[in-house]
Amino acid sequence: MGATELPMAIRRWVKPALISSRSHDLVVLRFTLPGQDARYLFLSLREDWQTGLLRPGKRLYYTIRPKWDALRTDPALPPELG
Repeated sequence: MGATELPMAIRRWVKPALISSRSHDLVVLRFTLPGQDARYLFLSLREDWQTGLLRPGKRLYYTIRPKWDALRTDPALPPELG
């Protein structure tokens, strides 16, 4: 699959000053192939937010080349992000 632009929404449910250090801003990508169960990829945006890379007007670019077998079959939040 070639490069794909994915629009993203920014949602904040509490005032930024009240977000705990254990919270995450995530991108969750769901991949499907005919005849296969869905697979998931989780990308944490925590460092991007903390460094200011996601200020209004900025664009985020990721280059990823995940192997199908390396994608998660469980849509639940991975333990390392919990």
